[in-house]
Amino acid sequence: MLRLSDTLKFHRNGLLIVLAVYLIGVYPVFCLSESLPQYIFLLNNHHKTFKRDGFIFFKAALPGEQQKTALIKQIKGVPGDRIAWRNNACYVNDELIGSAKLKATNGVELSRLKEQIIPPGKIFVAGTHPRSFDSRYQNLGLIDIDQVKTVYALF
Repeated sequence: MLRLSDTLKFHRNGLLIVLAVYLIGVYPVFCLSESLPQYIFLLNNHHKTFKRDGFIFFKAALPGEQQKTALIKQIKGVPGDRIAWRNNACYVNDELIGSAKLKATNGVELSRLKEQIIPPGKIFVAGTHPRSFDSRYQNLGLIDIDQVKTVYALF
């Protein structure tokens, strides 16, 4: 039989956990799309580290939508890197990112990001899934570093 003291202890411990998450600024986020093989990440509100192959969390509008959606992507290009196209394949510093699709899964037309050197304050992000909506497309483009948070892959 559950006693009142056990119930109060449970609620107190839950409140302590919530308070710790708020103060520390680290909490779990989930990637529910197929764009990355990992699906559980820790988001860090206080620490911004941007390095190639690291993961970030940001909000952006998907093709044909007005409302922004939370996205988790992998950094594949940093300031000074070169974005180039060979046939229909996108490369960042000669690393193959993937081919460009003509349309999003909802039928909205996609346009390729232009060849360029990534400017200061911007990053190129990508997913590992071939249909990932990422910086290959002008519809999303390069991401402002000020608009992202660092996440760490758990599973």
